[in-house]
Amino acid sequence: IYTSGVWSPGATANYGMDFHSNYLNWWLDFIGVSNIETVRFQPSLLTADPAKGFEDALAQVRDTKKLAALQTA
Repeated sequence: IYTSGVWSPGATANYGMDFHSNYLNWWLDFIGVSNIETVRFQPSLLTADPAKGFEDALAQVRDTKKLAALQTA
């Protein structure tokens, strides 16, 4: 799960760049982890309902976990 207090998908360059997820994905691939699912929870001061965003991110994690369990069964 990627979190950020400033940058989020769709944010303008004024809010910075997404360096952390690119680096972490590269590093995981470098050590042999290639099956990566990305879940983002990146609210900012402009986010109307950060609690809902957090719940949505958790739901995404649960769905990804269920899908992974089905694929390995």
